[in-house]
Amino acid sequence: MMVGLTTIVTIGIIQNDGFIEMLHTASKGGSMEFFEKRLNPFVRFSFINSFTYSFFSYLGKFASDQICCHRLCAVKNIDNAKMVIHYNIYGKVIINLLIFCGGLMAYATYAGCDPMVLGLIKKKGQILPFFLMDNLSLIPGLPGIFVALLLGGTL
Repeated sequence: MMVGLTTIVTIGIIQNDGFIEMLHTASKGGSMEFFEKRLNPFVRFSFINSFTYSFFSYLGKFASDQICCHRLCAVKNIDNAKMVIHYNIYGKVIINLLIFCGGLMAYATYAGCDPMVLGLIKKKGQILPFFLMDNLSLIPGLPGIFVALLLGGTL
């Protein structure tokens, strides 16, 4: 999943003339509201709201999820269990950053022509597969492999 997302994000960044230009396009369109740091519970996405939700969500997952408990009980000692948790947290941070960059990349790519308004896609969740089919269809089979990677990662 990391290889697929890294490839997609890299291709999108190259097509959007770099990471800084992609961030500039997203901030012009109002898609960078995530970095708003006001304490307002009525704002849907802010840094503090997202951080608080993620902290408590992952705290419950690491403390009581059966798969995580089995993972921690399968190692030899406490030090190895701490190392497992650290690696798991680093992996989750990397995946979330790649997903965030993928969303920004999709927004920057279709900033002037919304595929949903044009009727090319029906839901917002179809934007990444549409980007794959639209930009990576030069190599036969490559979009299918990436869609399989993304769907396999959700399982």
